[in-house]
Amino acid sequence: GTAVPSDGSRTVLDLAEDADLAPMAGCRMGVCRRCVVPLRSGTVVDMRDGRTECEPGAHVQICVSAPVGDVEIEI
Repeated sequence: GTAVPSDGSRTVLDLAEDADLAPMAGCRMGVCRRCVVPLRSGTVVDMRDGRTECEPGAHVQICVSAPVGDVEIEI
């Protein structure tokens, strides 16, 4: 139930923490996979290689993913 504005240049993890949320995270580089959460709707881009994910229910790594427009993620 928290809405956070984004310009697409910051990860979902950074945005969540700035909104005083406490999602699980570990390495912050996409290696440990502790930050994997389900995508409910919208599109995220993997900042490492530019791949996008938009399939509802897909698991995304919020430490390396940035929102593209409106995104709903289960944290």
